[in-house]
Amino acid sequence: MHRLLTDFFGKAPRSGVHPDEAVALGAAIQGAIKSGGIKANQGIMIADVAPFTLGVEVMGRARDQMVSGLFSPIIPRNCKVPVSRTETYFTTSDNQKSVEVRIFQGEDRFVRNNALLDAYTVEGLPPKPAGQESIDITFTYDINGILNVKTRVNSTAKEAALVVDKRAQRMSPLERDEAKARLEREWPGGKPPSGGGAPGSATPASVADDKLVTTARAKLESGPLSAQLRSRLVACLEEVKAARAGTDKARIIKAETELTDALFDADV
Repeated sequence: MHRLLTDFFGKAPRSGVHPDEAVALGAAIQGAIKSGGIKANQGIMIADVAPFTLGVEVMGRARDQMVSGLFSPIIPRNCKVPVSRTETYFTTSDNQKSVEVRIFQGEDRFVRNNALLDAYTVEGLPPKPAGQESIDITFTYDINGILNVKTRVNSTAKEAALVVDKRAQRMSPLERDEAKARLEREWPGGKPPSGGGAPGSATPASVADDKLVTTARAKLESGPLSAQLRSRLVACLEEVKAARAGTDKARIIKAETELTDALFDADV
């Protein structure tokens, strides 16, 4: 893996922190920052920022015509989070009774070139001439990447809210259900198997559901591979199965890393 990273980036990765501990150390630092355990005057302060501009679709006037599909930013990109900002918008037609709030992220002035996150409709606006009724839209973006949207009809104080949670790395409800079912098959009762196991005694479910093992088996079946590389893949595959049958996490990580490296060499 180190060789792969060195070849890709053109320089060797730093080795000052053990890779098995890096995530835990980073999480500890972030936890201390968010809980107030680390202050700005104690060293470098790490701040989360909004990765994209967040806003809503609006209509604007071009000469004597109203044009739709314009993007109105509320929280700008690279704004420090958590952050909460409010913008006021007005009705665009006479006796307008509802308004659709369409939430986008992106940097273009037209919403068609940005990403739609979600939408909802605010009902019950009092009938008034265009521009006489206003609503406040408040965006609150937190450190977990969750956007809370609140609208308030100013003349009636009627409020509506929406939570937008569409991060790419977050599992969908279906993916979460599948992951829970797979965990239950591999570790009935939610507990890992106790004690060690003989090489090759990993449960069929844990092997069959794993993409790394499936890829290795497909590579062995499809070929073509040199005798040396084929022997290496077989050995790595058996070591992964044997490691997963036990409870030694370091051995499992080492075995999976070696199998990943062997698969990379097989594709070169």
